[in-house]
Amino acid sequence: RTHSSGWVTKPLAAGCWQALPPGRSAADRGTLVHAVLETADFRNPAQIRQRVELHAAKLTPPGEPLPDLDLATELIERFLQSPRAAELISARQVLRELEFQLAWPPDFPATPDSLYFSGYIDCLYQGAEGGWVVLDYKTNRITAAQLPEAAAEYEMQLLLYGYVCERVLKTPPARLVLHYLRPGAESVVHWDDAARRRAVELVDQALDAF
Repeated sequence: RTHSSGWVTKPLAAGCWQALPPGRSAADRGTLVHAVLETADFRNPAQIRQRVELHAAKLTPPGEPLPDLDLATELIERFLQSPRAAELISARQVLRELEFQLAWPPDFPATPDSLYFSGYIDCLYQGAEGGWVVLDYKTNRITAAQLPEAAAEYEMQLLLYGYVCERVLKTPPARLVLHYLRPGAESVVHWDDAARRRAVELVDQALDAF
């Protein structure tokens, strides 16, 4: 599969990694980096280059040039040196690439005609202190100064993840995190009543526009 999130009106079949279509670089869409982060051993960064090469070969169609392996390796190795990676290493539980479907509106029973948001959460982990954290990796070409504007584009997506985790875990997540790998910068949202209201507002606006 390619890495994406969206909404559908009926359940999806289980996803899997698929080669990208011709003419699209794995690095351009972050698919290569996400594939490596899905399987990487955060305690053993020495294996990162090997995993990058392995996944690049799987994801790149025959005859297409390989993506920038050096850049993908650099982004992942830099992440493994970050405080966020240190939290993952010490976490009680780490779940990666979680497929989900969320019936909307979330506070009413689902029906055959319900609208479903469907996608994948990059990473969900329970920190050493016990709280759950949603972690979404981004490979966008931004600087740290551009972080607020870039994060605003993913606000609805991140808040929907909060609803998903609350339904699955039966407890609210502590934080929702966008981690931008290129600048090594993060945008963090605390999941609370204001975040829930904001999620409903954004979804309603998006549906009205659609």
